[in-house]
Amino acid sequence: MRTPTGGSKTSRTRTSQTGFSQATLTDGLLAKIPARDALAKEWAELDKLKPASYRSINYENGRVFYKKTLGGENVGKLYYRDGWEGAEKLLFDPGPYKQE
Repeated sequence: MRTPTGGSKTSRTRTSQTGFSQATLTDGLLAKIPARDALAKEWAELDKLKPASYRSINYENGRVFYKKTLGGENVGKLYYRDGWEGAEKLLFDPGPYKQE
């Protein structure tokens, strides 16, 4: 049976099984790295030092709307200001919401 990508269903199943074996092997090797947890913690702390990034900036009816992502965050929050000089106000934080 051919899939939309041109491969066969059988070859896709074999790849999935091989991928699982590869993931198990990789996890085992990574677990052997000395002080791995300390390195991961240090990298997370360094990630928090990144400056905030601003995306999707829109100006409408005297208000500025934008998405701001702080260092160490994976998902940005939606903010707005009254004009360019107004105080920043949080409009939406996706963090508390769960995926269903």
